[in-house]
Amino acid sequence: MPLLAVSFLFSGVVPSTTASAASALSLTATTNPSGNYVALNWTNSDKSQPYSYMLYSKSAHESTFQSIPAKDSAKVLNIYPIVAPTVSFTTWQGKSYTLTKSASLKMWMKTPNECNSKGYGKGLISVDTVSISDFNTNPDASLKNADGSYKYDVLYFGAWDAFASQDLSSAAKTGNDSFIKAGRGVLFGHDTMVNNDRIFMPNFFKLAHYCDIQTIPHYTVLGSAEATGQNGQGTNTFYLTSWSNCAMIQTGHPDGEATPDEQRVTANTLFYLAQITTDTRWNDHKGQDLDAPDAPTISGVTHNSDRTQYTVNYSSQDSATGYQYYVQATGQNDGTKYDSPVVSTSLKTGMKGYSIVVDNNPRYRSGR
Repeated sequence: MPLLAVSFLFSGVVPSTTASAASALSLTATTNPSGNYVALNWTNSDKSQPYSYMLYSKSAHESTFQSIPAKDSAKVLNIYPIVAPTVSFTTWQGKSYTLTKSASLKMWMKTPNECNSKGYGKGLISVDTVSISDFNTNPDASLKNADGSYKYDVLYFGAWDAFASQDLSSAAKTGNDSFIKAGRGVLFGHDTMVNNDRIFMPNFFKLAHYCDIQTIPHYTVLGSAEATGQNGQGTNTFYLTSWSNCAMIQTGHPDGEATPDEQRVTANTLFYLAQITTDTRWNDHKGQDLDAPDAPTISGVTHNSDRTQYTVNYSSQDSATGYQYYVQATGQNDGTKYDSPVVSTSLKTGMKGYSIVVDNNPRYRSGR
């Protein structure tokens, strides 16, 4: 599973508890130091109906839980703004397409490149497309199967500068709200959730809280002038921000273009936002040993007569990173939800060694 490494703006949720949680649903978290991940396994003794699951995690350095990735594939609906330019391409499967350039996600994910013969989606991301006009008219037709179940893991709005100023309809806003609350992922495109002096997107704006984007009444603090958020929430100069199952990415600003690096980051984010699974195991590669070891204590330094060989005696203690997890079950027949008890674990991968510099420059001496 690709690993997403980005800056986040934080808010969060806390686990709920029910009477049946302890008896029905249990979770174990086992660290894998050599692989630098946490192996999660859960069991559900409730066989009254089929269940889907979402995982929640919190590191020792975080105050609230976030939902996390739970599967290694993603079915994506690319909702694109209507613009004139088009692109033509052939996928790794040999199928040819001509699409509006703002719907380039399929090309990015499925066109062979030097990194992967199946594109940046690695053959694990499937992409369907629909225009914002059609989506706005009847969102449920795009989102749901005939039985009312959702068709997709993730929605992606993009990619074009400010989404070509084409806002969600009220019905589409409501449909997105329900999709997100069901635990499914949404990746909002360039300047979509914006409402300011230059960009007027009132219905996208109403969803900004899902990405923990700081807003004031009727206004989003986003734009070309840097602004610092209150209470350490960050600034408006981010490229990608994420919270739980929603994210906003600024890909597509120059007429829908995306560099290879941007295409890879987009693929990683789509994997990250696919968070509902029917499996009962997952390796959390987001759960890594991120704590640095203690600063070494040097107890002595010796050298031979011509100072060509030095011996340094030092000691240091590695530090582990602590994590907490719980899993939430959702009944696929009646929507019943309950959580497992929270489990804790600590991951410590060990130290390979230190780089030692010998220098007679006073500024590098101890105490300077």
